Amino acid sequence: MDEGDRRVRRTRAQLRAATLRLLDDGADRLTMASIAVAADVNRSTVHQHYASLDDLICDALADRVAAIAGAVTGCPFAADRDRAPRHLVALFAAVADAGPTLAKLGPSAAARVQDQLVEALAEVLVERFRAGQRPPGFARVRPDLHARYVAAGVIALALQRDPADSPGRLAGQAWRLIHAAS
Repeated sequence: MDEGDRRVRRTRAQLRAATLRLLDDGADRLTMASIAVAADVNRSTVHQHYASLDDLICDALADRVAAIAGAVTGCPFAADRDRAPRHLVALFAAVADAGPTLAKLGPSAAARVQDQLVEALAEVLVERFRAGQRPPGFARVRPDLHARYVAAGVIALALQRDPADSPGRLAGQAWRLIHAAS
């Protein structure tokens, strides 16, 4: 399928929007058929554009994933503070806000979205770490490995669904773990 074709882009945008609407509106069960109905297209059209429901869900959530990861863009990781920076708290708050949507995903889609979150955050972090904005005490660790390690830990902690933990509290715990080696 020609990704540059305007009709292809328009149909995919329609399918992504329908997927997000269904997720946001509380659809109990998301299927290719329910998305086709919501997008006002044939089910075969959905299958022509996406090999699986997981592919469609991941594509639909890509902008939200990027926005969540982008929350830490200005985070002063090199700073030695007792409190987590607002950037890190914002990331945890964004994941908490996405929690109801993420909870509706099946295990396969949830794992893929978690991987997307880790990859997106690692991309942001590796840029920061290579620019010298990284926690002290890690000079002997390659920035790309360090970024992936921190991203995986932060996302795993953020996806924890214990209502007793506020985004600020979780961000504080993460901040202490990020600076544990210094």
